[in-house]
Amino acid sequence: MAAMAFMVLGCSDHSTPLAASTNQAVVASSSNQISLAKSETAGPSVNGMGSFTIGSTRRVIILHARTNSDGTVTGQGSLYRVSPTQTLRIEFHIDCLSVMGNVAIVTGILTNSTDPYYVGRHFQYKVIDNGEGANATPDQVTNMYNVANDDPYLNCGQDAGWDLFDIQEGNYQVRQQ
Repeated sequence: MAAMAFMVLGCSDHSTPLAASTNQAVVASSSNQISLAKSETAGPSVNGMGSFTIGSTRRVIILHARTNSDGTVTGQGSLYRVSPTQTLRIEFHIDCLSVMGNVAIVTGILTNSTDPYYVGRHFQYKVIDNGEGANATPDQVTNMYNVANDDPYLNCGQDAGWDLFDIQEGNYQVRQQ
């Protein structure tokens, strides 16, 4: 039996919708609304929480995003970065979701923070869902990378190649449908 790959993207206003098939990307956006099908079911999603530590700083990343039945992408999340001297909280709106197999890439806008520097900046996360259960390989996530508005990695269909970290606590679920 031949394996089939199906990729769904939800991207920013400058994206161009492509025809839906198992070999082409389908682009969905919160501003370029397209109908993928007359189905009432939602499309790809990423949900979960994961934490990891770099040095003495613990990071907790919470993500919830989905492609709706009308092709739009909705989502939100939070980052908590706790060090011995500071706790940083950042909340964000997810407006782009790309899912390929067990990998999700999300981008969006940082909307609220205990440090005003971050508000209004764009970000990207990549999550790898490595399965469930005690014997599964840990899920992985990138650190939050916030970028200037003209950064080429604002396209969530493009993997920026940033380092992945094994989560030490939590679980992410990446779903094609």
